[in-house]
Amino acid sequence: MARHLTEEELSVLLDKEIGAEEQREFERHLEDCDRCRAAYDEISGVDLFFRGSRPLEPSPFLWTRLRAELDSATPPARSRWLAWFPAPLPVRVAAGALALVIAIVSAVAVREERSRRNAAAAAIAEIDRGYQASLPRDPDLFNPFRVVAGGPDANPFREIRARNDSQPSRPISR
Repeated sequence: MARHLTEEELSVLLDKEIGAEEQREFERHLEDCDRCRAAYDEISGVDLFFRGSRPLEPSPFLWTRLRAELDSATPPARSRWLAWFPAPLPVRVAAGALALVIAIVSAVAVREERSRRNAAAAAIAEIDRGYQASLPRDPDLFNPFRVVAGGPDANPFREIRARNDSQPSRPISR
């Protein structure tokens, strides 16, 4: 092996978290390389030290001291945003519930209004599609000059259009 082993590779070798072939390769390198061997010995010495020590346990009086400190501690000051509302807990809970109900009712009302607007827009679009579909059949449908009984104010182009539809189109000559 032309390079030195990293601390991570040495740790993996020490914990035997590698395959057999790779472990043999690392061990051959450690036999030839004094620098890697010294680093491996140092890491294994630290590992043996901590594996040989007994686990640390807290003092038996730790929980007693913590409980005494918690009992003697002054309660934290009320948060600043509740300082304006000096009411007992049930009143604050009721006010919170009321605020929640108001928020839910408002959200439902807004949703219904949006739904109503969307339904109205869909209805208008459907009506418009119906008018657009009937336009080719009835030229007077959107005619502002339309007179139901006919007469002098009737659409002068209706007859021309009807004639042109029945006759083949021809170019206009000048």
